[in-house]
Amino acid sequence: MRGAITVCRVACIPVEIQVSWPPVFLFVSWALAVRFFPRLYPEWSTSSHWMAGVLCSVLLFGSLLAHELGHALVARWRGLSVFRISLFFLGGIAEIGVDDGTPGDEFWMTLAGPATSVLLAVSFVGVGLAIAATDQRLGAVALYLGISNALLAAFNLLPGYPLDGGRLFRAVLWQIFGDRTRATRWASCLGLGIGVVGIVSGLVDVISGDALVGIWLAAVGAFLILAVRGRISTILTSPS
Repeated sequence: MRGAITVCRVACIPVEIQVSWPPVFLFVSWALAVRFFPRLYPEWSTSSHWMAGVLCSVLLFGSLLAHELGHALVARWRGLSVFRISLFFLGGIAEIGVDDGTPGDEFWMTLAGPATSVLLAVSFVGVGLAIAATDQRLGAVALYLGISNALLAAFNLLPGYPLDGGRLFRAVLWQIFGDRTRATRWASCLGLGIGVVGIVSGLVDVISGDALVGIWLAAVGAFLILAVRGRISTILTSPS
């Protein structure tokens, strides 16, 4: 992929970082160290805020990688080709030859990502609650990561293609219709609708003063629209 650097291989799967990722990593670290943790724990030192922020940022993107590995490893188990995992400014994506498989292959491969995030959420929350009394800093980091992974799973399960929820929806329709193209068309329609809602919601948040959340929502909405734009002509002109 252009503008990407392969940093490692996990189970022989190349893991790439796109050039858009490092600035976001630094921004997330800064936002956590300067805004998030100081508001919740003003008694901590500045160095503690920064250590917690950087550690959260590292483990957050590690969680995104784990989410994509969940997809990739189950896809490989189902006999599908896995080309690479790429991390970018909105998260990550596993490039998998799912169109060579069956509706069942897509369903189980897709479900593995959110399931991994839920498992991480439960694990981090459990660790956070267990150590919060003895180590407040590590407990706070673990709880933050638990909540973040839960939100990651919930967001990805929105039923708009190419989010995981949209892919699950496509797999179900593919099984019902027996037609992958028709199923993709309907799932893409939902993705387009959710993208528009994301942009509108983001603009409302920016106007109301929550610029950080607003910009993120608008960026996600734009990403969804761009992801399905190659299918728009099919959506508008093909019979249902």
